[in-house]
Amino acid sequence: MEWYVILLIILASLLLLFIILGFIIGYFVTNMFVHPYCRPENEVIETEVKWNRFTLQEFNSYKFEDFEIVSRYGYKLRCSYLLSEVNSSKNNAIILVHGWTSNRYSMLAYAKMYVKLGFHVFIYDHRNHHQSDKNFTTMGHLEADDLESVVEYVKEKFNYDVTIGTHGESMGAATVMIHAGRYHSVSYVIEDCGYDSLKDLLAYQAKYIRHIPTFPAMMFTNFVFKKITGVYFNEVSPAKYLNTCDDIPMMFVHGDKDNFVPTYMVYKNYDSKNGYKKICLYKDCTHAQCITSNYKQYESDFCDDRGPYELKAYETCKESCDTVACENAIDNYFDYELWYH
Repeated sequence: MEWYVILLIILASLLLLFIILGFIIGYFVTNMFVHPYCRPENEVIETEVKWNRFTLQEFNSYKFEDFEIVSRYGYKLRCSYLLSEVNSSKNNAIILVHGWTSNRYSMLAYAKMYVKLGFHVFIYDHRNHHQSDKNFTTMGHLEADDLESVVEYVKEKFNYDVTIGTHGESMGAATVMIHAGRYHSVSYVIEDCGYDSLKDLLAYQAKYIRHIPTFPAMMFTNFVFKKITGVYFNEVSPAKYLNTCDDIPMMFVHGDKDNFVPTYMVYKNYDSKNGYKKICLYKDCTHAQCITSNYKQYESDFCDDRGPYELKAYETCKESCDTVACENAIDNYFDYELWYH
């Protein structure tokens, strides 16, 4: 056998081995986030209490009305409705959307703001999380469709006489942004520490957190993710969906020491959103800790005794027939400048 034939066989074998190993690595990496370890209920509650996001006394004081809805894909989503003792003349509802590996109770840190204002508060478990049916996680892509199922339930519950907002954290923030651009079925959105693109997020984490080369790991992982979920990484892009959200008031929140979802991503999201928007950057805050670091400031940035700025902006627009007058009125609430705390 000629030497160059032997060389070609060796090179072909090495290439085949490289491809096989690449797909094996891609499978295990993809499996970590499409089938993540989801923390049990007691662990989540203990962690939230430890991080001072809420107290056990506050948790035990809430009255929950649990229910299930069936998503458009056929699996069940476990949800809870927080019964507020504050009377309100308006049907204002907020849907709180939790992050990756967590569950609906982690969003109670935000719930107390809304409960105090007399809002109807809804929380739910993502697909493949806690008490919802098991399925693969898509980091916001199909989760946005599940959120629309919750929105539809809330509308039906109040006979469509309700103003609905969404408030998401981390993967939940990505979900509410994608949902807003895909469905336009809510009146305002608050995203806290969400990423602009799954592709950029994973590339960042591979390099700076996992310390592995993005090539070829990202290439093979992307193919496996597509095989399992039906989409490539670059298709899970909240920033792209924000391009169509001009009519939806939106608040962007991030910590300036966030090394899990890097802080620069909030600027990319903010810049992608036209129309009514506000950005708040919290000093010395890590991932998903803005509300913990300074709850009073978070509440102040978000609302006053008349309600959330996003809700007021929505109502101002709805009541105005003059686009220019509407935009001028919005400027009273949103100055389009960075609010740094």
